[in-house]
Amino acid sequence: MKQTKILAILLALALLLTGCAQLVDLTQRLAENRDEQLKQLARQGKTREPFSQMTYTRPDMEAFQALAEESCRLGQTSEDVDQILEQTTQLYEAYDRFYTMLSLADIYYCKDLSNAEAQAEYEFCTGQSGQVEQALEAYYQALAQGPAVEELEEYFGEGFFDGYTGESQWDAAFLDLWNQEQEAVARYYEAMNQLADASYEDMEKNLGPILVELIGLRQELAAQVGYDDCEEFLWDWSYNRAYTPQDLDAYLQEIQQELVPLYRKMQTSGLYDEVYRQRYGESQCLAYLSSAAEAMGGGIQEAYEEMTARELYDIAPGAGKYEGSFEVYLASYDAPYVFLNPYQDISDFLSFSHEFGHFTNDYLAGGSYVSTDVAELMSQGMEFMSLCYAKEPGEEELDMARRLRLADSLGVYVEQAAYYSFERQAYRLTGEDLTVENLNSIYRQVAQDFGFDSVGWQEAEWTGVTHFYTNPFYVISYVVSGDGAMQLYQLELEEAGAGLELFQELLKTDEDIPLLSLLEQSGLESPFDRIPQVAATFREELGL
Repeated sequence: MKQTKILAILLALALLLTGCAQLVDLTQRLAENRDEQLKQLARQGKTREPFSQMTYTRPDMEAFQALAEESCRLGQTSEDVDQILEQTTQLYEAYDRFYTMLSLADIYYCKDLSNAEAQAEYEFCTGQSGQVEQALEAYYQALAQGPAVEELEEYFGEGFFDGYTGESQWDAAFLDLWNQEQEAVARYYEAMNQLADASYEDMEKNLGPILVELIGLRQELAAQVGYDDCEEFLWDWSYNRAYTPQDLDAYLQEIQQELVPLYRKMQTSGLYDEVYRQRYGESQCLAYLSSAAEAMGGGIQEAYEEMTARELYDIAPGAGKYEGSFEVYLASYDAPYVFLNPYQDISDFLSFSHEFGHFTNDYLAGGSYVSTDVAELMSQGMEFMSLCYAKEPGEEELDMARRLRLADSLGVYVEQAAYYSFERQAYRLTGEDLTVENLNSIYRQVAQDFGFDSVGWQEAEWTGVTHFYTNPFYVISYVVSGDGAMQLYQLELEEAGAGLELFQELLKTDEDIPLLSLLEQSGLESPFDRIPQVAATFREELGL
C-alpha cells in the first residue's frame, strides 16, 4: 500500500503468525527461568549468515507432523519436565523453521512477481500454515491434559493452559475456511502481478470480487468460533488493543472536524509537486539512513551495521518487484529483513527509515512480538527521529524530507482513518448486499467525508489498498501509533536528545503490550485526547 507514498508496509503474514507471540514468549521464559544449558537450547539453530547464504528449502510437513504427534504423546503422558521442555524447544524450532521458510519464499516472490517457482513455494507454505497452527494448539491441549501441567506453568506462565482445556477451534471446518482464505490471498497477489499499471476499472473487475470473497470467508470464520461481529473477531484474533471499535467513533469524528479541513488545504499547497520533482537513488537513500543511525548511536547504530553487514535489505528498484515495502523477522537466522520497492524520490528516505524502525525493534529484542500498534510506533518513530539526526545527502533534501513527513503525517491521520471507516462498513455487508457495487458506494461516501475530493479520487481505488486484502483492520494502527511518534518528535524538538533517549528505550520493547499502556508508562499522552493539539501543530509547521 502506497497511498500516502511513504507508509507502504506490507505485513502479509500478520494473520498467519498469531501463534508466534506464544512461541517467543515461552522461548524467553525458558531462557530466563532455566540454566545455561537450556538457554543454549533456546538459541540453537540460529546462525549469522548474510542473506545471500540463506537458502529456502520446502518445509517437510510429514516430519513436522511426526514431531508434533510425538510432542503431544509426550506431553500427555510424561512427568519429566526437563524432557518436555527439550521437546518443546524442538517443536518451537521446527515452527520457527516453517515460518522462516515461508518468509523467505515471500521475499523471493516479492523480489520478482513473475518468479513462478517462488510463487508456488509461497502458496505451498501458506497452504500449510493452518496445519502448523493446528499442531501447535493440539500440543498445548496435550500439555494441559498431562500430568506435568502444574509444574509447566512456571515456564509457560500462570494460567497459560486455562485456554487449552476445551475443544480446539482448529476443527476440520475452521481449517478448511482458513485454507480457503489463504488461497484467496494468494490469488490476490497473483492478480496484482498481472495488473501492473492497470486502470481502476480493470482493478475493480479483477480484484474487487476477491475482497468480496475474503470478507465473506472471514465472516464465516468468525461465525465458526462463535462471533456475531466479524470485526470483533478479527481484532481479537490479530491485535492486542486496549480500545474497541466503539471507542474510535468520537476519534474519527474529531479527525473529520479538525484535520480534514487542513488536509484539503495541504493537498492544494503544491508541496507534493515540489518534493517529488527530484530523483534519488539507492546511494542517497543509504546515505540518509546511515548518517542518521551514526548520529543516533547506541542500538540504532548497531542495528544499521547489522543490516548492512549481513545484506538484510533490498531497496533497489525492479520492474518485477512487489509494489510495496515491509520488514519481516527470519527467526531461524535471527535476522530481520527489509524490503522496499522504491519510487526513487525523496519519499524513499522515509520509507526506508520506517521499515528500519521495525528492523531495529526486532534486532534489539531478538525477534519482537509487540502489538501491531506498538510496532507502528517503532517505524513511524524512526521516521521522525531520522529527520532530527540525518546529515546527508544535503540541507535542501533534509528540509524537503521534514516537510514531506509532516504533510504525510497529516495524511496518515486522515487517509488511514478513512480506510478504517471504509473497512468497518464493508464488513457489515452480508449476503446479497456484499457486492463490489456496494463497496464502491461505501468508498464514495468515505471519500467525501474525509476530503479526498481535494486530491481527486476514483470510487474503486479501494482495490489498491493491500491491507484490505492481507491484514483486515490493520490500518487504524497507523493513526494511533503515528500520534505517539509525533509526540516523540515534539519531545525531541523541545529538548535535544530527550525524544531520542525515550525512543532508544522503546525500541527494546519485546512484550505484547497495548499501545495505550506503553504510552502511559512512557509518560506520553493517549492519542484520543490530542486531536486539537495535533491540528495546531500542523497549522504551525505546514503554514496551514
